[in-house]
Amino acid sequence: MANPAARVRFFPFYLGLSLLLLIALLARLAAPFQGGLAMEPHVAALVGGVLTSPGFWADAAQFALGLLAVHVAFAAALWLASAGWLAALSAPKRTLRLVQVLLLALALLAVFILNTRWYPLVPSSFLRRAPGLVEGPALIAIGMLFAVSLVISLVCWARRRGALLAPAAVGLGLAAIAALGLWTPPATGGGGIGSRDPARPNVLLIGVDSLRPDETGFVNGSKITPNIDAFLREAHWFDTAYTPLGRTFGGWMAVLTGREPVTSGARDNLIGNDRVTRDATLGHWLKELGYRSVLAMDERHFSAVDESFGFDAVVGPKHGVLDLLISYFDHPLVNLVSHRPLAKYLFPYLYLNRGRAYNYEPRAYTGAVLAELGRGGEQPLFLALHFLLPHYPYVSNQTEELDDMEFDPRGDRRYHYFYRMLLRQADRQFGELMAGLEEQGLLDNTLVVLLSDHGDSFVLDRDAARPGTDSKIEVETNTRGHGTNVLAQGQYRVMLALRGYGLHGEGTGRVATLPARNGQTVSLIDIAPTVADLLAGTGALPAPWPGMDGHSLLGPIPPERGIYLESALTSMALMQSEIDEQQLLSETARYYMVNKAGKVVMRPDLIDATIATKLRAIVRDHWLLSMSPSLPNDLILLDTREKVWWPATAAPAEAPWKDMLADMCRHYDGDPGFDHYKLCGRLLAETPVASNP
Repeated sequence: MANPAARVRFFPFYLGLSLLLLIALLARLAAPFQGGLAMEPHVAALVGGVLTSPGFWADAAQFALGLLAVHVAFAAALWLASAGWLAALSAPKRTLRLVQVLLLALALLAVFILNTRWYPLVPSSFLRRAPGLVEGPALIAIGMLFAVSLVISLVCWARRRGALLAPAAVGLGLAAIAALGLWTPPATGGGGIGSRDPARPNVLLIGVDSLRPDETGFVNGSKITPNIDAFLREAHWFDTAYTPLGRTFGGWMAVLTGREPVTSGARDNLIGNDRVTRDATLGHWLKELGYRSVLAMDERHFSAVDESFGFDAVVGPKHGVLDLLISYFDHPLVNLVSHRPLAKYLFPYLYLNRGRAYNYEPRAYTGAVLAELGRGGEQPLFLALHFLLPHYPYVSNQTEELDDMEFDPRGDRRYHYFYRMLLRQADRQFGELMAGLEEQGLLDNTLVVLLSDHGDSFVLDRDAARPGTDSKIEVETNTRGHGTNVLAQGQYRVMLALRGYGLHGEGTGRVATLPARNGQTVSLIDIAPTVADLLAGTGALPAPWPGMDGHSLLGPIPPERGIYLESALTSMALMQSEIDEQQLLSETARYYMVNKAGKVVMRPDLIDATIATKLRAIVRDHWLLSMSPSLPNDLILLDTREKVWWPATAAPAEAPWKDMLADMCRHYDGDPGFDHYKLCGRLLAETPVASNP
């Protein structure tokens, strides 16, 4: 007769073996600190801030509990599938333990095969070197073996009653939890989502990180962005749009507030949410009009936008220092559950996280967004969504060849190739999202804005500008990265297009009257005023929202209007053709700290110092005027149309550079470090300038 107590004793053995696996893989958490970086003073100070942050320890405890829960569930599933018949065997204890080890090995083999199939590029997917094993019938055979084992074990359980029913139920429950972790429910549809009220159309802002308009097939004729191209063919595209700050947080703050960085306080990534205008955003304003406000971001390393910016729900990973620390964490069991619904509570920093590039699932993120939207019923919807795939490090969990470009392994050329590869993958995400929105009925009464937060520069020949005159001034107009150089058009020119779906009512019908291609020079700060203008036209908004610096895209924009650009905190590591992440950390660590909530923020005592190093520029029509802290006696004027630059004092007579300088001087007056060499007074004193309201 089977020994009931033996069944129970099998569980600790399974759990102990699975925890040994965990201990063996936890060393990967130390990957970001390899190479002795922690010995450098600034990095050591940052690490010290991590260790003294209560928020970090709370997040770390939750992460540890999540790891424990996954391994308990794994052990419980093995126990339930085998303990019933193991206890019925008349065999020595050593033999039973050997059978358990064999079963665990088979289960782990199945986990590693599945991990390799889903995430072939993570380090733990070493079985990719054995494609016959991964692609062959081994996984099916192991699955069938455990299915039979489970049935037999449950039959053996059923033959015993009483005290054994409780542990059996517990084991079954834990196994069910583990199974749920590997299952993603389909997004809800049915065509009944969102507002049908013409006075309150749905507003969807869809951003693609680093998307350069000239990299789309709509502009250059390539075939890597068919879904974006199809959208643009029916949209109203602003072909000369800029971001005021070439970083994600600054770009999205411009979108959500309609304000310049000097007004909103969003002067750089991680500047601290207490320093920015969180209470004056589209999220808050539209919630007051009865909208349900949803934020979706699949990477939060450097963008701290959260519920406090006026969002009812947030889809994507949690923001905090733990996100940075576990970006390289690789554990097969965790990999398999990190994008399933349960991971939102077990591993909030890993859930749908594009920052874990090789472990990211584009469809899981898009599906989670659609599922969240489906919970809103017929309430008017405001969505701010971001796809991060084309951003550095330009890798994902799959690689594919480009038909129109040869791969070159050298620095910038390699990055450009992989950028375009990931842009194609992001385009597929965009297509899946739009198809899901249509299925849900969210494209029946909706304004969709397609945008990018910034561009990216790969030192392409087409981005270079030539000097218009002989000058001793050395000027770089083709710098790598984004947010590093206001003269680099590839970094600051962005995608901006509007498309109305079913907007035929009074006020909303104005979207359809816009030209297909609009040549006005515009900015991301114009999106929020456009939404306000649209709702004012329907009568839903009695008065414009206060404090916005932008102009509505639904009406004429003054031709003398200036668009302001500024650079972000940068380092020499970002300027190299081969980016060294350890060098980047060592160069920038001194500017950041970890607060009590476990968030990485810029040190308050260094914010003014970083602002003082900014490059600043103003754009008017096709002219761009830049002021640099490294030029004591002149400014740089760039003709963006002809790609020619001059020292401002040697510029063509038709260039309105003095009017532009006057506008820049008014805009940045009092800003830390601005006009260190008193150029406003020295250059403007020579000739009177026109006033720009």
